[in-house]
Amino acid sequence: MPREPWERFLRRPYSVEVPGADDVGTLTRAQTARSAHGLLFAAYCADAHRQYVPVQRRLAEADLLNIWTVTTRSTLVAVLPGVHPGEALGERVLDG
Repeated sequence: MPREPWERFLRRPYSVEVPGADDVGTLTRAQTARSAHGLLFAAYCADAHRQYVPVQRRLAEADLLNIWTVTTRSTLVAVLPGVHPGEALGERVLDG
């Protein structure tokens, strides 16, 4: 939960299934028993350091979901804003 107004951002959960393969390209019983499923959380924010990082640190320390989950990966990806008619992709970002 955000403690400060600037820590607010959009966060969307996704349930995912990681494809495994045997000789015919399907999950084997052993693969599904280990769990080929997971959760992915996408966060949309303007300033990851100011908005996302403080909230994620608190979740890492105190979220009760941590009892049942194991974090295996994390990444930060920059996505360019949309464009207006006549603009080039990234123009507003590059022109400052």
